[in-house]
Amino acid sequence: MLTAGALCAAAFAAIKTLNGAVVRGDFRATTAEAAQAWPTLDKTRADINMIRREFSFAAILGSDFIAAENYAQAAIQHQSQPGVSTYRLELPNELLRLAQHKAAPGSATREALFKAVCDRMRLPGVDNIS
Repeated sequence: MLTAGALCAAAFAAIKTLNGAVVRGDFRATTAEAAQAWPTLDKTRADINMIRREFSFAAILGSDFIAAENYAQAAIQHQSQPGVSTYRLELPNELLRLAQHKAAPGSATREALFKAVCDRMRLPGVDNIS
């Protein structure tokens, strides 16, 4: 019980520090804080994929394309599991393709990114990342 409480306190503190970096617009610091916060988060949370997407987006803005790819891949893998809705699969795919294109720009990565954006545009709703 004490360990769980310590982990929750650590996760809360890490997220608070991460949010401070976001407010300052320091996305390199945000990415570093995300890496610190990630091990403390409960991976069974209902919003864990939203967190993965946010961390991936922040990593892209912080130019850490490997971290961005890792968070996006984890979101895609989670959503590809049986019983998990794939409705929002396009958003982590879009992040993955953007990170790959930023890391190694070329015609193939640009085409994959364009396809991912077009796939996302077919979905209803609006999100700040796209």
